[in-house]
Amino acid sequence: MSDNIKIVTSRTPLRITFAGGGTDIPSYYRRYGPGAVV
Repeated sequence: MSDNIKIVTSRTPLRITFAGGGTDIPSYYRRYGPGAVV
């Protein structure tokens, strides 16, 4: 096995926008529900 294995752990906020334009904002998805572009 390689000794060069690295593990990266991170914590990120809710916001992951691809083309949603704010659909990940809590006030929006509480009113209209969550969604995803697949």
